[in-house]
Amino acid sequence: MTVRAAIVGVGGYTGRELWRILLAHPDVDLVLAVSNQLAGANSHEVLGGVDPYRGARPVVPREALEHLDEGTLDVAFLATPAEVSLDLTPKLLELGAKVIDLSGAFRFPSKEKYPIWYGFEHEHEALLKETHRGIPEWVGSPPNNTRLIANPGCYPTATTIGLMPFVQAGLGLSQSILVEGKSGVTGAGRKGSLHLSVGEAGESIVAYGYPRHRHAPEMEELLGGPCRIAFVPHLLSVRRGLSITAHIHVDTSNLSEQAQEVLNDPTGHLFASYNDKQFIRVLSDRFPSFRDVVGSNLAAVRAIFDQRTETLSVFCAIDNLVKGAAGQAVQHMNLLMNLEQDAGLKHLSFSPA
Repeated sequence: MTVRAAIVGVGGYTGRELWRILLAHPDVDLVLAVSNQLAGANSHEVLGGVDPYRGARPVVPREALEHLDEGTLDVAFLATPAEVSLDLTPKLLELGAKVIDLSGAFRFPSKEKYPIWYGFEHEHEALLKETHRGIPEWVGSPPNNTRLIANPGCYPTATTIGLMPFVQAGLGLSQSILVEGKSGVTGAGRKGSLHLSVGEAGESIVAYGYPRHRHAPEMEELLGGPCRIAFVPHLLSVRRGLSITAHIHVDTSNLSEQAQEVLNDPTGHLFASYNDKQFIRVLSDRFPSFRDVVGSNLAAVRAIFDQRTETLSVFCAIDNLVKGAAGQAVQHMNLLMNLEQDAGLKHLSFSPA
């Protein structure tokens, strides 16, 4: 089948990455590329290095969505601010399109959390209840009647991939988990800000957003249970790439012999659930690095237990623009539309030496 798709927000880094992936997707016809800022441009002008004759269409302003006929689109990707996604999603659903939202507009199932973490009142409680959420490796294919998918954020993706096996095993459920994150400047978007300029961010690293970063409750939502995340993100002077290091204190005096055995080889035991997951690379001899994942839809993970301090440390690296955003959104679409999960992503999934 051919999926008729639209991307709203191709002016941002995530929207551009989506455009690049979907132009090479064997099962997608990109009907619309939408951006007020870039209206009138073509794919080869925006993306650079892309074949100007493969699926090239001009970028159209957002008002073009108002003239769509019902049934024109199968899927719409929203690489837009949360408030914009909140406005566009019901309209696109009414036209019969399934929506994959890359913002935070539908990541929480409860409307009460939005004024606290996003600063607006959520007006579509019914849509919150029907939204499909989660990491594909853990939640699998969406139900057949799914209309709306909330794509997880970049830091919650890496954190969930790294921690979920251990949380499900009962390690750290009732305590605070410290997660330190580091990301390239593309994670902050294309908006012009002084702190993102080369003069400010170059050759430096700086923490930000602690203790009120909205990704912390999004991590808790994905992991489930009563665990609480203390999340400290850092800005790196690189373009792309993201890594997290999570620390869980484990009281070994209360553990069974089986749990003790797991901690002696945490990567080999609990990460076994990733053996059949094509986008997860489990490392046992080195720590995950940006070079393992940048440019691909891969996640690289490792876990180590320090007996002396009774600390379980989990490491995960992803490309913030691919597995952390556009690539995972395409992965969701493939599952939603009953396509091969790696369609359009296979050529990105390599593990550099």
